[in-house]
Amino acid sequence: MALYSVQGVDVIQRDSPRPTSAAARYSGLHRKTVVLPAGHQRGPAYRGFRAETIYERDIEIPLRDGTILRADVYRPNNTAEKVPILLAWSPYGKSDTGFFSLDLVPGRAGVPQSKMSGYESFEGPDPAEWTARGYAIVNINTKGSFDSEGDFVLVNCDVSCK
Repeated sequence: MALYSVQGVDVIQRDSPRPTSAAARYSGLHRKTVVLPAGHQRGPAYRGFRAETIYERDIEIPLRDGTILRADVYRPNNTAEKVPILLAWSPYGKSDTGFFSLDLVPGRAGVPQSKMSGYESFEGPDPAEWTARGYAIVNINTKGSFDSEGDFVLVNCDVSCK
């Protein structure tokens, strides 16, 4: 089905593939809220959290068109006040899922595993670092990736083809 055309050529789009391979590190939809204590580690090779952190997994973010995006939120547990957020929006997987990780880059791009918590999304901020600094981290799967609804569109011709 052509969603749009560029200079008279129909642009065909196919459904986004769902993460069925083991390489996706995908464990399914599991909505939960837990408190990660200061010092919490994903495993012995990872860095620990410096501050107690609230972790909300697979929350729903409704868009104006009715599409539901899925996100993971990490926020400091030491305040009831609003805190600034660092937003990572990506088709590569949120938090601990996805096909891409530093393990695919030669030498992990010089970043030792012990410097990361393992909860960061690819190319996103590490919650273990930033919640201790008073920020919330929000990792969102784009439309059509993992459990987010909709279609992943790289170029929207309604905007960029005019």
